[in-house]
Amino acid sequence: MIFKTIKRVISPSLSSMIRTQISSHKNSGYDFHPDIVCVISKDYRGPYISACLKSTNPSAGGISASQQIWFFKRYIDSNEDVFNELTIEVSKAQSIYQELNFFRWITLEKDDGKKYITKRDSLSVTEKANMVLRKAKARETTIYIFERYSAGDWFISDKPPWQEFSIGYY
Repeated sequence: MIFKTIKRVISPSLSSMIRTQISSHKNSGYDFHPDIVCVISKDYRGPYISACLKSTNPSAGGISASQQIWFFKRYIDSNEDVFNELTIEVSKAQSIYQELNFFRWITLEKDDGKKYITKRDSLSVTEKANMVLRKAKARETTIYIFERYSAGDWFISDKPPWQEFSIGYY
């Protein structure tokens, strides 16, 4: 428990990483879209949360062909904690950067996607995490869901982030 607390304290927060991006973009004369996209995923080290933005800076890093910059990543100790940790990070960032929009990009297998959409409110956090971290094995069986953070909760978005990429830069 003490190790988890120390790890959380010394790890950069989403808010601090956004502050770094704002400073970097302003200093270099570039802009970024006000939609921040957060992802829950898992690799060989375990589950993690991450965030990206779209930038006008083609050499800022990340996937420059799509102007997408991954600027935040934090490993989480258990599958059950990924949703809560992401919500905590986004809640803190939203209170500081109210002009930014925060989205959660969920990638699910087709059957899990249907269940997630229809029974979202009745699913436990553990069930949701297991669905997301299971990952779709083939593209044709993959469903992408975008949820937007607003008023302390996540709501399924009626439009994907970055839709109007040419306007509304921060």
